[in-house]
Amino acid sequence: MGYMQVSYEIAATLFNRKSTNAANSFNMDALLPSIIICMLCYFTSAAGQLVCCSLEIHAGPLEPVKGTLRVALFNRADRFMKEPFSVQQVKVEGRIHKILFEELPEGEYAFSIFHDVNDNGRLDTGWLGIPTEPWGFSNNARGRFGPPAFEAARFFLSSKLSMAVQLNR
Repeated sequence: MGYMQVSYEIAATLFNRKSTNAANSFNMDALLPSIIICMLCYFTSAAGQLVCCSLEIHAGPLEPVKGTLRVALFNRADRFMKEPFSVQQVKVEGRIHKILFEELPEGEYAFSIFHDVNDNGRLDTGWLGIPTEPWGFSNNARGRFGPPAFEAARFFLSSKLSMAVQLNR
């Protein structure tokens, strides 16, 4: 069977026409349930939630105007500050920055952010473990002797959301 014949067989099957080759002839009605299931899987995420949301984070004022903003987005309390769901890095080119996360599933989230002034890829701390670079969390949450709990920083995302965060020194 040549290339053109195979193409015709595919087109005939898709448009529910009789095939010229009786051995390859079948009805589109038999494929319909499989096609519907595949489409449903395609339009939903692995967790069964619709991918519908975006998060816009406004961070600042940044001082000095150099380095990189590093943001970690978390979607589970047991992974907070350990395994981010998504990360973003943005070169600092002004005092206020916008970080955008798109195509997120609906649900609860929290984020941590820091201004990596010296661009060494980590949050620098002093000898007591206190950060020496600007840092922050969603809801401007603060912890006592460490990061806040997920519950203090969490927010619900169900569409487009814009949040402002002020970085602490």
